Amino acid sequence: MDLPSIKPLKPHSEIDIEAIVNVGDDLDYEFRRQASFRAWISTVHAESKAKSRLDKAELELLKSRLTNKIRKNTKGLTISDVEARVISSTKYRIKLEELHNAQKYEDVLKGFLEAIDTKRDMLMQLGANSRVEMNPEFRLMAKRQKFKK
Repeated sequence: MDLPSIKPLKPHSEIDIEAIVNVGDDLDYEFRRQASFRAWISTVHAESKAKSRLDKAELELLKSRLTNKIRKNTKGLTISDVEARVISSTKYRIKLEELHNAQKYEDVLKGFLEAIDTKRDMLMQLGANSRVEMNPEFRLMAKRQKFKK
């Protein structure tokens, strides 16, 4: 199954979802790369979170400026009329769309972090199972069980 890839805000390269969620046969390699995936996605997530906050602040600033401009140029409007004009402004709608896109990207990256944490837990369990299987006492016990059959 081909999974999509996603571009970070400051792309060093694309985020390869398949590489993040799949577990290969070499557990040592998977353990080493798990931490680097977590650090990388955490960094990209922090960048997207900062962009969301910045977009939100810029939207609030734009709303304030548009409100003041409309009140200054048009007398006798109610608060709801001014609000309606601000919300219907092209500049406001574009900035709102940017904010929604940034928040969506942040949510996607948060999902990646959750997937990475789930993979970490799975790798820890696989490592524990591997250690048990390598235990000489366990191997001897398994051998005895095999001969009893």
